[in-house]
Amino acid sequence: MGCGVGANVSRLIALEIPYSSYTGVDLTPEMLHYAINRYNHLPNVSFQQLNLISDPLPEGPYDLIISTWVLEHLPHPAQVVEKAWEHLQPGGHMVLLFEAQADSLLSRIINQIYPLFSAKLVAKSEYRNFPGEIILEKHFSGPLGDLALLVLEKPEVINEQRI
Repeated sequence: MGCGVGANVSRLIALEIPYSSYTGVDLTPEMLHYAINRYNHLPNVSFQQLNLISDPLPEGPYDLIISTWVLEHLPHPAQVVEKAWEHLQPGGHMVLLFEAQADSLLSRIINQIYPLFSAKLVAKSEYRNFPGEIILEKHFSGPLGDLALLVLEKPEVINEQRI
């Protein structure tokens, strides 16, 4: 979600993480153009322009959904995460990297300025209510404040019961 110039394809290849297919989606035609020119020659790699808020997401199911530097640009990130969650297969993972609200003066200042750029820091009360189980939560100091890395896991379902 929000593949931009396709940097995550490069990361998957560099880390030798196997994938059967990769579908990148982004709103910005210029970024998609760059991603297509750089990676569309790879087998089973495709890109689509869509609005994560209003457009339907590509059909899954997916075993991995990655979103980097996107959630802070959405008015209601939880709604998009829940929408994507529906396309994640049981046992699948969602990896989310975003700018998070922190208890600091810098965070309060950024949260006042970011709306001018159609962005906002994602509050802990919001991302802690994302669907699934948070199996990893890490925080890092980024160029403009706190970065959060979440890995969510969708439970396996056997006979309509979660395990």
